[in-house]
Amino acid sequence: MKLKRRRFLWLLLVLFPSFASPLQAPREVALNIEKAFASLRSLRADFEQSYYSASMATPLLEKGKLYLQKPDLMRWEYLEPERNIFIYKEGVSLAYFPEDNQLYRHALSPEEKDWAIFPLLTGRAKIADTFRSEGNSAGSTM
Repeated sequence: MKLKRRRFLWLLLVLFPSFASPLQAPREVALNIEKAFASLRSLRADFEQSYYSASMATPLLEKGKLYLQKPDLMRWEYLEPERNIFIYKEGVSLAYFPEDNQLYRHALSPEEKDWAIFPLLTGRAKIADTFRSEGNSAGSTM
């Protein structure tokens, strides 16, 4: 879970690079990202994700598109290496695997709804409350 949280924070910094100025303290960067994200109603982004596993010699590189519609709709379309679609809407997770012609539906428990990415993407959580961030200079932490 900690690795996924770290990846998500890097995703935010990639989506909003102007908020990651080396002159700003990590807390300031987080607040700027939150402000920009709070003003968004929808978002579309291309992504690349590297999946590391002890069972694989090299990381799996996945590419796709992310769609977000506030307050409670997210869609991840994985395009490479395999096409898969994951949708989150109003507490329900859908996973579609075209190669198998299978759709899986799962109602999320309250604990799953509080998993880091959902509250952050929907604006119900703050970065500083979810992550510990450190800057390059000594004493620069959130």
